[in-house]
Amino acid sequence: MGIFAGILQFPRTACLGAPPLDKGLKESCLLLSCLLASLPLLAQEPRFADVRAKSHVGMRPFGHLEEWEARRTQLRRQILAAAGLWPEPPRHPLAPRVFRRLTQPGFQVETVTIATLPGFRLAGNLYRPNQSGRFPAILLSHGHWKGGRAHHAHDYSVPALAASLAAQGFVVFAPDMVGYGDTRQLPHVFGKSRAEQQWAFHPLGLQLWNSIRSLDYLSSLSYVDPERLAATGTSGGASQTLLLAAVDDRVQASALAGMVSASFQGDDACEEAPGLRASTNNLEFAAMAAPRPQLLISATGDWTRRTAEEAVPAIRNIYRLYDSASLLTEVRFEAGHNCNRDCRLSVGAFFQRHLLPPGERNEPVDLPLTGLATRDLLAGLRPRDNRPALFAAWRAWAVRQSSLLNDDELRQLLRTLVGLPGDPDTDDVSAVSVGTETRLQLTDAGNQVHTIWSPGVSDEAVVWAGGAGKFTLASALRASGSQVLQVFAGSTKSPRGRPADYLTYHWSDDANRVQDLVTALVYAHQQWPSTLHLACEADTAAQCLLAAALVSFPVDLAGVARIPERDWQDRLFIPGLQHAGGMASVMRLLTEAVRLSNE
Repeated sequence: MGIFAGILQFPRTACLGAPPLDKGLKESCLLLSCLLASLPLLAQEPRFADVRAKSHVGMRPFGHLEEWEARRTQLRRQILAAAGLWPEPPRHPLAPRVFRRLTQPGFQVETVTIATLPGFRLAGNLYRPNQSGRFPAILLSHGHWKGGRAHHAHDYSVPALAASLAAQGFVVFAPDMVGYGDTRQLPHVFGKSRAEQQWAFHPLGLQLWNSIRSLDYLSSLSYVDPERLAATGTSGGASQTLLLAAVDDRVQASALAGMVSASFQGDDACEEAPGLRASTNNLEFAAMAAPRPQLLISATGDWTRRTAEEAVPAIRNIYRLYDSASLLTEVRFEAGHNCNRDCRLSVGAFFQRHLLPPGERNEPVDLPLTGLATRDLLAGLRPRDNRPALFAAWRAWAVRQSSLLNDDELRQLLRTLVGLPGDPDTDDVSAVSVGTETRLQLTDAGNQVHTIWSPGVSDEAVVWAGGAGKFTLASALRASGSQVLQVFAGSTKSPRGRPADYLTYHWSDDANRVQDLVTALVYAHQQWPSTLHLACEADTAAQCLLAAALVSFPVDLAGVARIPERDWQDRLFIPGLQHAGGMASVMRLLTEAVRLSNE
């Protein structure tokens, strides 16, 4: 307990004038009050820059492969955590069902469903060559065209692309987006409520999981070579392909049309999730496919018009780190937002080049599909909206799966959810004095943290998460002779009237406060490694407990105000935290830290 044995008895009203203060303590209160009154709480540009779907973005250069590989690992964690797929759901049997099988000139097509989650069946069409053999397979994700996986028009046709690829020697699975076609157990737009965000339950995560399970399905087919899997998509389908290739190395080649750009990141509900693009963007996501072959298709009539000049060079720099610059190819067409005949022929030629041996390659084809109607591709399913039951199931397995993580995995997951990608054992903090402040910055976190340091004569140090106007506890700590580092966690808040996609590009206010507290704890531990205490009022207690769980050294929590467990979820809004086990996971890490410190 150390200094807290006396501090906790100190009257909370001392600086307010009752009971009377001794002269030394009154001077301490007045001094701290003056410092607080003059503290310039400046806006932190890296944290609150106006980043959103239509912002113009870039990609920082990486000079060494090891540097990029470390960043790639961080990004993969960030995508999976934002998607609610870390920990991932259990992989139950897919139980495929075939509703219809048709044979056409050059290909066959089946209408099938698979169970990607218990109670959720994903519908799609499976296209395959007419001849027998063992073929490479391609997952084809459709975009936000009205007809979904059955949409067939001159400028965009899923059936034409899938059938043409099958005629060229590929197996192709074209599933529904959530809320499209035969897959309507959930609407296409959900996940906007506070509860759904805390449990990471949204269409982006479910569709990414559907894509992962679709690769499982393709790999299970006897006529598919699981070592030659690929993925393609246009517009919103390219967003799905982009993320799948980033997190699943089974994708050996990917072709993305009408999406990757330095000026637009995607603005549909299935392209957004809290924390997904905080401090990153689609350029880095596309670079994560390196050194696997990747084709980027752009058009002069949409937001990809300058992809060749702005996005491709940055992504190719990553391919160069692998000596594989030639494996990133791009093509631009004079057209609007599309995947038209020229686009489809380019996709076919790309996959032939990278998935078929030279002796099996042919001229790319684009089948006319005169004998295939939309009704032939749909099963006619109209499942009832099952959102409450699916959300309950999502929560149940998340609790089970998070409990199976070891402490190191759990700590890394929680750090990722609050925007701390680094390793707690190697964190470092820089400090700069600005007037009465000490401004801190943690490695791999771009935010400056405002603090005031009060020197003392004791070897013990206290990090105090206090706010303006609450001077009593800090004064008592200074009077005891301790080193006191007062941290103004989250001293600036996210702007009012923020856009609907704000959390996709920024951490929540509470996540930012936890970042600040971790930064202050790491700095205090580096300066005064003997005994470190944390003092927090009730309104910051939950943030303080989480911050203490994210560091690798013991922190005395006797000065953290006690709050009822039922209040934690309301006091700590960090998307994905409940999915990771919530405060039960935090207390598990803290309990283990106390046990180890007592050994």
